[in-house]
Amino acid sequence: MLKGLIVSNYVAKPGFKYPGFDCAVEHRNNAHERLFGMRRWIDEAVSWEVLRVEETDQDYILSKLKKNDFDFMILSGSPYDCGDNERWVKALKMALQNYIKLENHKPVFGICFGLQILNELHGGDIGILENFKEGETYFILKANDQKIPTYSFHGQYLAELPKKASVLGMSSDDLPYLVQYSEKVIGIQSHPEIYLENENDNQISNNFWKSVFKNLLD
Repeated sequence: MLKGLIVSNYVAKPGFKYPGFDCAVEHRNNAHERLFGMRRWIDEAVSWEVLRVEETDQDYILSKLKKNDFDFMILSGSPYDCGDNERWVKALKMALQNYIKLENHKPVFGICFGLQILNELHGGDIGILENFKEGETYFILKANDQKIPTYSFHGQYLAELPKKASVLGMSSDDLPYLVQYSEKVIGIQSHPEIYLENENDNQISNNFWKSVFKNLLD
């Protein structure tokens, strides 16, 4: 059985409107359930551990990561922006920066906010979109122009990429969406963990992410 560590960045944000939910706790719990559902992309059984960053500090996060007692890490989305001046955002960045320098660090997969954090840590920059992106969409693989259905919910984008980053997929409006930073570090701007309305779209998405996780975990 594999063990996945979910670094949960679903911290309650004052004034944030949680789509379809009455409160931050309900939103966070539902988000965790969606992330647990990512086991559908992995051939082996998966057990999950959740690390809620707002309940910790930099030293605790780093000590937890350095234990390396998991097989892969998921950096979740968040109602916050990665440039927000919050104590926990700073602590997360410092801990992750130290962790990904380790030669034996485990595979890391960033989602939305998680991707943006990874982009900054590798030397890139983030910009703010003129219009918030929300709803079902797709990204286009650079290798073969295949369209991969997905769900987007974000107000920031990757404005500048690190020199060594590889863009694997672009959004329908030509923004970097799927980016690989090293052999074991990759991220997506959208929320592929969210089920789509069309079953055929779900099948296309699931098949693609199964191949990604197979390569990431091999």
